Amino acid sequence: MGAKPAERYKALCAVVIDTGTGHTRSGLAGDEQPRSVVPSQAGGGPVLTHGMVTDWDGLEELWHRVLYRELGVCPEEVVVLATDAPLSLAANREKVAELLFEGFGVPAMLVLPRSLLAAYSYGRTAGVVVGCGAGTSYAAGVREGYALPHATFRLDVAGDALTLYLGRLLGSRGVRLGADPLRRLKETCCCVLPGA
Repeated sequence: MGAKPAERYKALCAVVIDTGTGHTRSGLAGDEQPRSVVPSQAGGGPVLTHGMVTDWDGLEELWHRVLYRELGVCPEEVVVLATDAPLSLAANREKVAELLFEGFGVPAMLVLPRSLLAAYSYGRTAGVVVGCGAGTSYAAGVREGYALPHATFRLDVAGDALTLYLGRLLGSRGVRLGADPLRRLKETCCCVLPGA
């Protein structure tokens, strides 16, 4: 007979939740790839705008779905590691802690910058991390295992803005496509050429 549920969860590593503007990736620390990738939406609307939480109730609903349905874990028995957008306010991290401790009853949690966790995932404690998601692009310096806010640059122009721009370019030529076909077109047919 298998281990009791409480014993099974105690043997798990930390749950990692990376909530971005477009998608939320989640899994267990040490996994090669996410166990779950779902749209960062709740109640039909976006939870984040340009990497910042704009719907806290929606975030709780999203994480409830991720923890219980997607990962099938009991949050009261696992540690949660959540990512943070570059240059976000301390108040946002405090609200995440409040949500995880009071809303989900996690025994321990940690919020770290996405750039730092990206460097760690490659076994590095120093370097420059460049990221471009759906709502935010950034370049962040990491040194001796710390994200460097003074060496972090953020731009609220990213994948969603490029999709809209592609739609305007095609629209000016009489071609009208919906959001999903435009995104697929961008992801499969477009590329960035090196500068001259």
